[in-house]
Amino acid sequence: MLEGSVRKAGNKLRITAQLINVADGYHLWSERYDRDVGDVFGIQDEIATTIVERLKVILVQQDGPLVKPTTQNLDAYQLYLQGRFFWNRRELHRALEYFEKAVSVDPGYALAHAGAADAYGMLGFGYGGDPRVIMPKAKTAAMRALELDSTLAEAHYSFSYVNFVYDRDWPEAARAFERAIELNPSYVAAHYMYGFYLMLVEGKADKAVSEAQRAVAIDPLDGHATGMLCFILWATGRSPEAIPLLEAAIERDPTYFLLHRCRGLAFAAESNYPEAITALEHAAVLSRRDVVVVMELAWIQASSGNTEAAETILKELMARMKQHYVSPCCLAFIQCALGRNDEAFALLEQGYEDRDPVLVTTRVWPQTYGGPLAEDPRFEPFLKRIGWK
Repeated sequence: MLEGSVRKAGNKLRITAQLINVADGYHLWSERYDRDVGDVFGIQDEIATTIVERLKVILVQQDGPLVKPTTQNLDAYQLYLQGRFFWNRRELHRALEYFEKAVSVDPGYALAHAGAADAYGMLGFGYGGDPRVIMPKAKTAAMRALELDSTLAEAHYSFSYVNFVYDRDWPEAARAFERAIELNPSYVAAHYMYGFYLMLVEGKADKAVSEAQRAVAIDPLDGHATGMLCFILWATGRSPEAIPLLEAAIERDPTYFLLHRCRGLAFAAESNYPEAITALEHAAVLSRRDVVVVMELAWIQASSGNTEAAETILKELMARMKQHYVSPCCLAFIQCALGRNDEAFALLEQGYEDRDPVLVTTRVWPQTYGGPLAEDPRFEPFLKRIGWK
């Protein structure tokens, strides 16, 4: 295990690093580095090279430095890291702000373009951005990242995401996901989103779970990776497996809304509506009433027989549509839960015209949100129009 610390004072850095044998706690190596901030990339490579030497690892065809920074601009690098922090927390507008600042500081910084693509892409998936405006920006940023560095896993991931949820070009999405994982097998987001793709597009539940489990194995502390794994478990009928994972993750990070959201879904699948409603209400507060979260809360309220609460949420979202974009597909879920299939299909048609990314979740509607809707004779023809066989 490598552990250490970084301290910064003015333009000075003090980095400590130590390599520990976890079997017996023995320190294999330790070092302290006192350098200028401008040396940060060189320090990264020096530490990596020392560890390789200490562990006597043989790297086949390894030419040049182990750490290959994609920018030499420290300001751009810092802005990118801040953007990724907020992206991981799904504070997408703040993430986009930092990514765009990084691009303005260094227009040739491929990682920053990929980050902007990821922020735009998530905003277009039910997070309040009009997909007709947002998703083309995501695609442009992803393609620019690829132009700048075609060996960058993050760029291929960004491109695959747009092809998956917006263009619905399934073969191209699969190719790009696989290429991202090939270039960086430890890229957490590529694994869990590829799992999401495998579940929705190819219907490969076991392989989808396996990919998401791989993401969690790489970074057990990544709350979003755990949330995505548990969402896939829920959507594939394995909610009992998700609940203990979510409980442990919430204990580590009680403020991340996705974990509470997935906990609510898992309890709803077990018909434990009181716990489900409590969890979704908490997720709604933490997410500042995210559209997808409150939609799911309305669906659970209706499923538990509390149609009045579901109607209240539906009115809230309809009012919010006058202020900013709200996914028509999310509204369709609520109308379906209230037994209004005609209204639901009208909203789905609007989502189809808008190319609402939430449409990709239709593959799992029969098992999750859309039971009554899936029995409607209009449902199968609608799926075929989207691209499902």
